[in-house]
Amino acid sequence: MEKLAKKIGLTIKSQVIDRNPHNPDWTEETHYKVTLERRNPHRQLTTVFSMGFAHTSPPTAGEVLSCLITEATSVLNANSFEDWASDFGYDPDSRKAEAAYRACGKISKQVKRFLGDNWAEGL
Repeated sequence: MEKLAKKIGLTIKSQVIDRNPHNPDWTEETHYKVTLERRNPHRQLTTVFSMGFAHTSPPTAGEVLSCLITEATSVLNANSFEDWASDFGYDPDSRKAEAAYRACGKISKQVKRFLGDNWAEGL
């Protein structure tokens, strides 16, 4: 992903934040507000990104992009929430699982808009 990030002129700005509002149970991780920006065409995407405590450096543009594409494709490749939950070991009756699924769906739209028509080229 670092090659793709470089190819499309991706830059990253990150700022440590106290918690990840999408995953309040994650208390051991380091949470960042990250902004990815590309130059041609100019687009920007801001999201929250969390990393385990063993990571001592802020995330790179390629790491964030890789995670976002993985989350986006997880929803696009699933036929339903139940399929997605099964693929990731979630209980399909879990409200937390459904919230995670919806968050990935939202990310998929943002990633496609941010990367444009050829967004899957990084896969």
